[in-house]
Amino acid sequence: MNIKDRKKFINRFRFRLSYLSRLLEIHPKTKAFSANKNGAIGRIYVINLDRKPHRWKQISKELKRIFLNKSNTLFSLTRRFSAIDARYLEKKLIVIF
Repeated sequence: MNIKDRKKFINRFRFRLSYLSRLLEIHPKTKAFSANKNGAIGRIYVINLDRKPHRWKQISKELKRIFLNKSNTLFSLTRRFSAIDARYLEKKLIVIF
């Protein structure tokens, strides 16, 4: 194993360890998001492709994990929008600036 591979491995290991330790928090809370307070972020918009439901499931799980208060999670502030899938567009759009 050369030095670059070792550094890459160590960085990946540290990231994975910090990610897993974050999941051990029982009820993480945030004050940056709120439906009621002024100055707080009131809505979360998620743009998701219909052909990628696993990504929506993953972000939903993460948003349900973080609490605003004892009963509401960040998921309660979330609104999902279906993305336009360029894979299925028939005409190419040319944008000229």
